[in-house]
Amino acid sequence: MPDPKKVEAILNMKQPTNVTGVKEFTGWPEGNDEMPNAVKAYSHTKDEYSVQDGLIFKRNRIVIPLNLRHKIMQVVHSAHIGIEGCLRRARECIYWPGMNSDIKQFILCEICNKFPCAPQKETLINHEIADRPWQNVGVDLMSIEKHNYLITVHYFSNFWEFDYLENTLASTVIRKLKSHFARYGLPCVLISDNGPQFINENFKQFASDYDFEHKTSSPTHAQSNGMVESVVKTSKRLIRKAVESNKDPYLAILDHRNTPTSDKDASPSQYSLGRRARTKLPMLSKLLENQNVNLELAKVWGKGKVVERLDERPYLIESEAKLFRRNRVQLKETPSDVHMPKVNEPVTTDRIGNEIATPVKVENKVESDRQTRSTRNKLPSKYSDYEMY
Repeated sequence: MPDPKKVEAILNMKQPTNVTGVKEFTGWPEGNDEMPNAVKAYSHTKDEYSVQDGLIFKRNRIVIPLNLRHKIMQVVHSAHIGIEGCLRRARECIYWPGMNSDIKQFILCEICNKFPCAPQKETLINHEIADRPWQNVGVDLMSIEKHNYLITVHYFSNFWEFDYLENTLASTVIRKLKSHFARYGLPCVLISDNGPQFINENFKQFASDYDFEHKTSSPTHAQSNGMVESVVKTSKRLIRKAVESNKDPYLAILDHRNTPTSDKDASPSQYSLGRRARTKLPMLSKLLENQNVNLELAKVWGKGKVVERLDERPYLIESEAKLFRRNRVQLKETPSDVHMPKVNEPVTTDRIGNEIATPVKVENKVESDRQTRSTRNKLPSKYSDYEMY
């Protein structure tokens, strides 16, 4: 039981205006209702406080009075080490109720806002995929050994042109682009950065005369035109290697254009020109003839019905009287489709919510497909004594 005299002294004492009032206690009341408002914030950790040499400690941390907190926060933030750094530093040796929020508000200073940390990188958004060569074109300038060059790349096949620039005037850039457009045709969209060659009235008039839309990337944000930036790195590396090995850079560019890319089944020359270009590598004449290259570079989504959920993510899809097994990542839900079937549960609605009159018998269909592919509908003669099931 607490001493009645101590309790009476606590109840009759003057309400403190800051943390120094905690020192006037000789004991803690049993209920918070009997406690002054300025002291209630300390009651939940009342067993952790002690007094040494006139200072209140919470374990090993000094409890800072109200009138000294602003000065202490200035000391904590004197090196402008950021919010998290200041909080870690303060939590080691000082304490007062609401210290974290007070420090966070105090650190919103002009100097810290002037030199912030780099923001987190955002997910890249791809440009609209082109349907044909030289539909979407990207351009950029680059410099090698104090010489300026113009890079022109079309997004469909990654085929790029490399032009030496006598100067970086808009008229010179326009003249180089006109020669490409006369050779390959007019683009629908041209993407560039905000260089002075591309944001002046001459280039604006050029875009109007040649009937293409001019789009620019965000200033100081080269990732917005990532295709051209990637080609700039590739071309610089290619040319520097050729020069270092005493080779002709133009032959190196030719070889690069005729090298099949890793994500396609043909080279940039095949997709752009419809044929392979002759190089120094021995090749049959028929391989240099015009070709009908598959131009379907992008995924074209088709309609289908979800017949059955085979496992956690694989699904059986019926499309154009054929069955396909596809992963969940290869499927896109329509806005009206909210049902997710359980594993091995037949689906009674298609992907747009229409009822299926007769569910497909998956086992029989798959078995028949397998027999058709193997072409073994009857046993070979050497197994004539056996029956096939």
